[in-house]
Amino acid sequence: MISRKEFLKSASSIVAVTATVPLASFLEACTAARSVQASVIDNKVVIPVAQLPDLALPSSYAKVYVNSFANPFLLFYQETGELLAVLSTCSHRGCEVNKLRTKFECPCHGSEYDLRGDVLRGPAPEPLKSYKVQRLHDRIEFALKGTL
Repeated sequence: MISRKEFLKSASSIVAVTATVPLASFLEACTAARSVQASVIDNKVVIPVAQLPDLALPSSYAKVYVNSFANPFLLFYQETGELLAVLSTCSHRGCEVNKLRTKFECPCHGSEYDLRGDVLRGPAPEPLKSYKVQRLHDRIEFALKGTL
């Protein structure tokens, strides 16, 4: 027979473990994102580097708003050190996807994408639009045509 003290100790451990999993997912979604408004010049989205001083920090990314797009672009460094921009519009119904640490997730119908924008789980029929980014001396830019 287990004592009351041992039972309470075991029960509290189980509660702590089951509470940790949802908390970890919540914290993963809470990585800081800076929001910036970008200009489009010669069909390129242009962001001054000075507007994104903390972009290179682990898990950081920027939401880049462009006037003619309903949802922002998500700009971030991949593990390879390459800058990538992904349009945050789900290919299923156009909802804005959320960037998590290791994937994108659509809050509307549960579609998931990897960090290159490829579909991991539907109902999304196509990948997210992704763009190769250039970091120049004073600006970051990517062409709106010529997605990856």
